[in-house]
Amino acid sequence: MNAAETARELVRRWQTSDPFELCDCLGIRVLLVELSEQVRGFYLILHGHPLIYINQDAPAEEQTEICGHELGHAVLHSGINSLFLESAGQFNQGRLEREADLFCAELLVPQAEEGESAETLACRSGVTEHLVRLKYGIQ
Repeated sequence: MNAAETARELVRRWQTSDPFELCDCLGIRVLLVELSEQVRGFYLILHGHPLIYINQDAPAEEQTEICGHELGHAVLHSGINSLFLESAGQFNQGRLEREADLFCAELLVPQAEEGESAETLACRSGVTEHLVRLKYGIQ
């Protein structure tokens, strides 16, 4: 099952696409903490307990996106601790990061209206244009 299919299956099973609610359903604790401004969030397994740390200084919409991304790591890469670093406003494009981004995009980006641009959909849904472009395969 790929990242998008996994996200759709979780949404179907738990009847929510909210990453914070999904974390609660899956027993993943989410902590809003003070982090360096370069670190947006990260996923960690500590003594067998899955944890997602999110930079408390990030705006609320960004915290939701960070949570969705890190939940992607938790679900898709459960045995790997990962950092979600901000680098020039873009996500690290390694394979694991891309998969977590695709998972997050499937959770958070709604169905586009006919003729709607990526920019308009991003504004309407409160997600980054990067996620919209990933979900719809727009370069």
